[in-house]
Amino acid sequence: MTSDMLKKKTIRLDLYLFYIRIFKSRSLATKFISTSRTRVSGQVTQKPHKLVSIDDVLTLPINDNIKILKIIGIPYRRGPFLESMLCYEDLT
Repeated sequence: MTSDMLKKKTIRLDLYLFYIRIFKSRSLATKFISTSRTRVSGQVTQKPHKLVSIDDVLTLPINDNIKILKIIGIPYRRGPFLESMLCYEDLT
């Protein structure tokens, strides 16, 4: 079962943001995506079930700042902070 999760090439946007510790819960990530103007590789999306994959660029308007993240890995769980940092590159 673990090997199946490691082979996964895509993940839901809300789950990804929860796993990399941008949000404390998946429901907070879902609300943020639904009410915000989140971009995935330049396209605006308000759907938390949007699938993202490696090399996608996420643009998140958090407070008055814009956070730009490039996906470099797909996590299979919400792990420690240092582990989550291995799954994205901060381009801001």
